[in-house]
Amino acid sequence: MVVGTCVLKIVLPGVQSLKEKRQRLGGLVVRVRRKFNVACAELEDNDTYNHATLGLACVSNRRAHAEQVIRSAAEWIESNVDGEVSELLVEIL
Repeated sequence: MVVGTCVLKIVLPGVQSLKEKRQRLGGLVVRVRRKFNVACAELEDNDTYNHATLGLACVSNRRAHAEQVIRSAAEWIESNVDGEVSELLVEIL
């Protein structure tokens, strides 16, 4: 069994409240889950409205597949988030 993980630190410029942050990230998280069949959740910065840390996870029987799914999901987030990805860490275990 192979597990692929990814942590994305995101800067959300212009966000003025936690409600606005949830609005920006909520739909994104749901779409990533559906499109790539990965687990996705906000990991840290829950009380900070202009930063977010998202985590992705994928389980596969092949290392190449897990890496491809995780990297594709991360690239999709980078191009679709209403903000800027400041840090990206991918691990395949």
